[in-house]
Amino acid sequence: MIKSVGVLAKITQVAARVLHGDLTIFGGPALPETIAGRVRAEQISIVTRYTCAMMVANAFNACVLLVAFWSSPQRGEVMIWSFILVTFSTFVYLKRRTNAHRPKPTSLSERTVRRAVVNASVVSLIWASLPLVFFEQASNDGKLVIICLCIGMLCGGAFTLAPVPVAAMTFLAPLSFAAGYTIVRFDNPVYLLLGALLVVYTFALMRGVVTFACQTTEKAIEHILSEEAAHTDNLTKLPNRVAFREGIDAAFTRTRRYGEGFSVFYFDLDEFKAVNDKFGHSGGDELLRQVAERLQSCTREGDILARLGGDEFALIAARASVPEKAMVVADRILKAFSAAFAIDGRQVYCGVSMGIALVPIDGTDPDAIIEKADSALYATKIAGRASYRFFAREHDEKVRDRRLLEQQLRGAVRNQELHLAFQPLANLKTGRVCGFETLVRWNHPERGPISPAVFIPIAEETGIIQELGEWVIRESVKVASKWPAHLHLAINVSAIQFRTSSLLTILHEVLNEYSVAPGRIEIEITESALIAENESTIGLLNSLRQWGVRIALDDFGTGYSSLRYLLDLPLDKIKIDRSFIATAITRPNSAALVKAVVGLARDLNMVVTAEGIETEEQMAFVKAHNCDEGQGYLISMPRLAADLGPFLQDAEPALKLAS
Repeated sequence: MIKSVGVLAKITQVAARVLHGDLTIFGGPALPETIAGRVRAEQISIVTRYTCAMMVANAFNACVLLVAFWSSPQRGEVMIWSFILVTFSTFVYLKRRTNAHRPKPTSLSERTVRRAVVNASVVSLIWASLPLVFFEQASNDGKLVIICLCIGMLCGGAFTLAPVPVAAMTFLAPLSFAAGYTIVRFDNPVYLLLGALLVVYTFALMRGVVTFACQTTEKAIEHILSEEAAHTDNLTKLPNRVAFREGIDAAFTRTRRYGEGFSVFYFDLDEFKAVNDKFGHSGGDELLRQVAERLQSCTREGDILARLGGDEFALIAARASVPEKAMVVADRILKAFSAAFAIDGRQVYCGVSMGIALVPIDGTDPDAIIEKADSALYATKIAGRASYRFFAREHDEKVRDRRLLEQQLRGAVRNQELHLAFQPLANLKTGRVCGFETLVRWNHPERGPISPAVFIPIAEETGIIQELGEWVIRESVKVASKWPAHLHLAINVSAIQFRTSSLLTILHEVLNEYSVAPGRIEIEITESALIAENESTIGLLNSLRQWGVRIALDDFGTGYSSLRYLLDLPLDKIKIDRSFIATAITRPNSAALVKAVVGLARDLNMVVTAEGIETEEQMAFVKAHNCDEGQGYLISMPRLAADLGPFLQDAEPALKLAS
């Protein structure tokens, strides 16, 4: 008894697995839960492809049966049976035709499979009733027609439903049992033979169904996994650029058909490069993964979040077609980014800039909307980052102008359209020039002079700064090689130039070429370059100092954690930003800061340079507070190399020459 219960439990368990679509029972592939819905969609799509033909075959077979039994006493019952079959077949046929133009679903639930099983069961039961009700009283010709129709439907149903094995078996079982049971009841060798053949055919069909189902499932899994790999970002597991493009095309299709609006967000991480430099690529990758998770937590069902590459992300926000709804999404994202990220056990803050374009308000063309979201992002970055902007017509003009300027800047560097200017630095104790700071200038052929504050950020964002920086070093050292040996050359170096070891290589090469001593070179770095402080940056600074090159911290007081840099990093000089010198006379706080910085620099054995000296009062102030060097228009404005002659002579104090 216990053994029988155990066998029954096993049979029940196997039956449940079959009904669940588990093909591992038959040696088939295991179906990963993550793609089960997509595999079901592939299987059902194959079945529905033949559904209409199967329903037409049902109706045709009903007509054949009706013709065969037209002169039979059973004609009335056969007409009722045919009517039921034709009615159900017509219903399924029309439903399928109605849904034929809908886009193919990407994923289906088990409920859809159960619906297919129910439909298969209904058709099978209708056909199973045919031999049970009509076979015994039918003539020999009628019996032959019933057997032929049943076998034909067994084969046709198995072929149609084979991709969904549970539906195929549900169809085969009642019909084959009813036909076999009816046939073998007659004590006739021919019928017994037909019954045996029917059993053989049924098992062969079931075996074929299982084999075909295993093969189609394996192919579906391979296809889906391959497609996922081609549409998924390896690092964040988000959809990639290809998937995003397909998603936005599908969203526009829904807009055209059903009027469903949406918004497109473009994201760019603020200071990602600094984090990447500080923690290395592994830290940058970890930040991107955490950013992806945080952005996903801000999305809703129906939204599509994608990583486009680097630190760029995009979002299709469904049902956010007006500014008010898009602002809710944007504010939610900004709030999520207010918390720190944990990288290598340390807290890191990383903001996000967003550009937003609305559909259909801003347009109904995918390419145009993508460009508009990108334009709005550009506007956000220009305006100060860590915020968002909606697309506005003037954004297009600004972006086009900026990109044109970018192209022209590339040409200007390569065609040597830029030139250098040199601003003197004076020793405030002797009044004599002690060196010059190199400044790069761009006199655009159409726009005229373009401020470095405009084109240097563009050069940094686009990577042109590497090429530009190398040119500045080569040209300025070439000029400095003709100066007296007591004059030093200060060169501004971008934070981006510290990300590679080429800076040291270039300096070695150029100084050797023009026979300039390393001690005459002063590398000026801003505090923004030190935000991304890492071992390679510190190593490069130490290498420069050991070689004899001096390191100066430019624009001191305008960056972050300034005192930490003074205490921890290898610095020789600090340059107090012009904003403090300009207000030192009128603002006690500025004067106190200058005094404090000079005192600290003295204790750390550093030189102090006051920038932006423009009046006699400012000069008197910086002298009174013991600044070592001065720079500004009171001494001299930047000059071309050809105009530096008077400053290269050591006969007169620089202040007298400037006047």
